[in-house]
Amino acid sequence: DEFVWNDAFVRQRYHYRPDLPLWLLVVRAAVLAPALTIPDRVSYAGCKSWVNLTEDVDVSAARPVLSDAEHTIRRQRLLDKLVPQPHDLHRHPNT
Repeated sequence: DEFVWNDAFVRQRYHYRPDLPLWLLVVRAAVLAPALTIPDRVSYAGCKSWVNLTEDVDVSAARPVLSDAEHTIRRQRLLDKLVPQPHDLHRHPNT
């Protein structure tokens, strides 16, 4: 699949804290040209979702890893999985 969590983990996480919704972000990766090495900084360490880089990164020559068509197909596959399945509609949220 196109995401890192399996169905069992998503269900476990949802049932653990249904008051805190899960979010799906569709991202598009690009290849930098030329490749860039960013120094490892203490400020980048730890458990973080996002890191503000201290260096400027020139993305003007970046090119998408996937074609527009392939990106659209994979994005739609993910969105299709968000539609509740019939067996999920009858399940109590705390089970």
